[in-house]
Amino acid sequence: ASRPKTRGVFALVVVRRPSDGRFLLVQEFAGQGYWLPGGGVDKGESLQDGAIREALEEAGVLVKLKGVLNVEVFGSWRRVIFYAEPAVDPQEQLLRPPQSTPSANIKQVEMSSLGWPKTVPDFESAGACYVDAAQLESIPLRSASELRFVKHVAEGGQVEPLELPYKYASYFADFMF
Repeated sequence: ASRPKTRGVFALVVVRRPSDGRFLLVQEFAGQGYWLPGGGVDKGESLQDGAIREALEEAGVLVKLKGVLNVEVFGSWRRVIFYAEPAVDPQEQLLRPPQSTPSANIKQVEMSSLGWPKTVPDFESAGACYVDAAQLESIPLRSASELRFVKHVAEGGQVEPLELPYKYASYFADFMF
């Protein structure tokens, strides 16, 4: 079954890991460089659900949306840039003392449920990793323009509430937030 076509509405996600302040980047195919997780919002999908799905598909990380960084409208092309954190921070889990000793016969839990980025390439991306904001200057990027949002968050910039700003509501009337 193929997914429904997107309708000119996109969601990007700036994901910051609270335990160390690193940001999640996706490695694009064919040497295109690294970029933020995101993509087209499917017909019938809310903007928030699209952002969460894209982060999981492209980076392998389930995220919790925390706010909105920006909304962009260019004719019929519309995009929301969300701020999120991993739903589970694996770094934080490693710092906690174990609650119990795991049994040797417990099956391995999927890495995505633990918040680790994916390492096996698939149709969505070649993989993902967490990087420090200072590393952005030294890694190959698909486009540096969207990474201004990473710098904004790294420098303590404001994150708007997790709602569509009223002035943009009419541009997204065909989508649930």
